[in-house]
Amino acid sequence: MAKTKFTNKPVQSEDVERAREEKREGKKKVEYSGKRKKGAVKESAPKWPETAGQEMDDSMIPRPYGVQERIRILRRMQFMSMRYPHPETIKELGIEEDVNDILYYTELGEFTKLALPAYREPAIEFLASLKLKKHPQEAAAELKRDGIGYITFTLLGQEYLFSMLELETIYKFEENRGLDTEMCVPATELHALWRMISSRSYQISKNKSGHIKNPAIRYAHKEIANTLFARHDCSNVTTQELELLDAGIIQKLETLDDGEEMKGDLRQTSKAVVMVRSFMHVMRNAELSYEQGKIKEAHLVIGSLITSILLATKVKLPAPSHPPTFMDLAYLNMTWFLRGMHDGKHVYRFEHPTFGISKVLLPNVELTNTNTREGILFLPTADQLFMDGGDATVEEEQGREEGETLERRSSKLGEFDLIPYNASGSAPAIIKAHEHIGMLQKWCKKQDEVIKKLTETVNVLKEKLSCKSPKATKAASPTKTVELALRRSKRKRKQAHRHLQRLPPIQLHFRIDSRCISFQLH
Repeated sequence: MAKTKFTNKPVQSEDVERAREEKREGKKKVEYSGKRKKGAVKESAPKWPETAGQEMDDSMIPRPYGVQERIRILRRMQFMSMRYPHPETIKELGIEEDVNDILYYTELGEFTKLALPAYREPAIEFLASLKLKKHPQEAAAELKRDGIGYITFTLLGQEYLFSMLELETIYKFEENRGLDTEMCVPATELHALWRMISSRSYQISKNKSGHIKNPAIRYAHKEIANTLFARHDCSNVTTQELELLDAGIIQKLETLDDGEEMKGDLRQTSKAVVMVRSFMHVMRNAELSYEQGKIKEAHLVIGSLITSILLATKVKLPAPSHPPTFMDLAYLNMTWFLRGMHDGKHVYRFEHPTFGISKVLLPNVELTNTNTREGILFLPTADQLFMDGGDATVEEEQGREEGETLERRSSKLGEFDLIPYNASGSAPAIIKAHEHIGMLQKWCKKQDEVIKKLTETVNVLKEKLSCKSPKATKAASPTKTVELALRRSKRKRKQAHRHLQRLPPIQLHFRIDSRCISFQLH
């Protein structure tokens, strides 16, 4: 069990005051026995503060940050529920076995089955007071007893200590792992793995969950990001998350595209250490958000991951503040994962490296099975795809509805007949061609605006010239008046004549697919 260090019991205020009075009067010093006298009021036990939600206090928090200062910072964040896998959803999508296998190899399978609630105030006190102590490498006895080290934290004024081995037992992680604090998967392996499971090349700042092709691997990534790394927005894929995915599928994939054997984590790092570092990373990010003035927009999602430790301390907890939530069908349809149903099946969206934004109908176990290399690579043929027209971009991963409408459009001036084509997710050459056509469209609009302004200017000049020669206006027609006024300068006459000629409307028609690019100007 956890070792605890209790603070000293405070002395009752009545006895202290009586001892002071008797000392001033010269009486014998009264020794405090520590026992409560008969009839005295029993001192109440410490209680958790009653905070209904996010604090909106704007007062400055001084540095350096101690435990109380960190608590104030964390209370200003938006405390959120953690999302767990939804068994009925993954079963309905036909990816239940694949998702559970990946979570098993990442050692998160047992924890995610618990679906624990979160306790806001205890979790905040835990994060604010958490410290990691590492044993030196020469301390063989301590390393054997505790693992790499231990953590300390305070709850209601009482200090607790848990070794890494105890944390591994609590969370059912694999025990007696390496003594490093960070995972170390070769960078070449991560880059090659990402090229295999996604539709893009590896760029750490641009790797998105929506680029992962196989629905089971993509769902497992969302779960890893939501739990172990407690990220509210899991649209991007971090290096640490990709390292966990590597551990989740290495047993099935075994080799990379070039035939090289996958090595996995070279340091055999304990997942308990990875979890503790995630706790401390959350606290550092909270401090950074406060210093940048963004603390009220920041989210705190890690509460449920701390609950197992809180329960192990046997401390009396308040009522759960945030029940668990799940990555169910409603949640997946709000992101870029699903897009409704067709004929009783769910429409799964992903980015195909050849066909761009594509869809398949789930369940389709033959196509999504991660027990085969083909299932992990997930490259459906054109015949296996579901066709229902255009679609939006991968940027909808955060639930935003983007993308250009495919309806016929016309400019404000009525000079264009343009039928646009949505190239989202197409090949790079096609996307570039659409950028050029977009520039052409802007140029045509600008040209029409210039022509309109020139025409208006010439009309104004005609009126001014007509006013300056009233006799000519009476004797001749308006057209002759303008010609007489412009005879003084042949150059000006030619320019005015040229600008007065109305250009015919411009019509732009184009169509782009993966084979050809064509457009016509009329």
